[in-house]
Amino acid sequence: MPRLHAGPDKLESMITAMTATKPPFISVSGAPDGRTLDFVTLVTRLSSVHRIPVQVHLHRSEVTLDGAASFVDKARALGVQHVLILGGEPGTTGAAKGTAHFSSTSDLVRCLKERYGQKMSIAVCGHPRGSVGEAGTYEADIAALAEQVTAGADRVISSPTFDADAFEQYEADLRTAGVCCPVHPTLLPVHLLHSRGELKRLARALHLRLPEHLLAELAEMGDGDGEAMRKCGSRLFASLYAALVSRRAAEGTTPAPPHVATLNSLSALEEVKKLAPELPGL
Repeated sequence: MPRLHAGPDKLESMITAMTATKPPFISVSGAPDGRTLDFVTLVTRLSSVHRIPVQVHLHRSEVTLDGAASFVDKARALGVQHVLILGGEPGTTGAAKGTAHFSSTSDLVRCLKERYGQKMSIAVCGHPRGSVGEAGTYEADIAALAEQVTAGADRVISSPTFDADAFEQYEADLRTAGVCCPVHPTLLPVHLLHSRGELKRLARALHLRLPEHLLAELAEMGDGDGEAMRKCGSRLFASLYAALVSRRAAEGTTPAPPHVATLNSLSALEEVKKLAPELPGL
């Protein structure tokens, strides 16, 4: 999603770049209430004109039942059929703001499924090792996610992952817990960030723990060394993508396409396609 007030030229360029990748869905943040023209224009063009499924974001900790229903109704009016529920801060499961708010993501999933059934596909957030979800620990996050899928969630989209082995183990642990739906790894194009400080700030905001090998490589860079950052990030993205996709191909299975964060950058789409021309998801 381009930043607000991007202007018609940049917005049109973003739409052109996204549709050229032919992804199975595009995830867009914003509110479908008509106040954000960029959001309405982008979603309408993608879903109605280009026929590419759009996934919108709904924050569990910020909505009541009426607010969630209003949000989804407006999104559906724009042609949206997919919603990703974002949880709250670690340790906030069960800590609702008031009686009208949802205390857990599973409760929100259940209410949306009761209201919309198969008319709305619902995704929930997963948390491989190296990230922390609402429940606060790896084991508790898996148990909470299994409950969300039982409540009706249709897919899982993970927090950004920097370790293919950790994601593979996470998916295996989910299967053991009874989760049978698709699980999408999220890839963060580190090479689009300007400095190691920016990456560390983003990691803190998303409750991510960067792997030791990446921290060691970052430590060798100067804070202003953008070229080194670009090379490091490019290698990381390419190796992660190759590991996640090629391993499944060797096993004869079809992986869920990765969910790639574009960081509100038009150039992200171009650079991602250079690194992984066959990339099937955004």
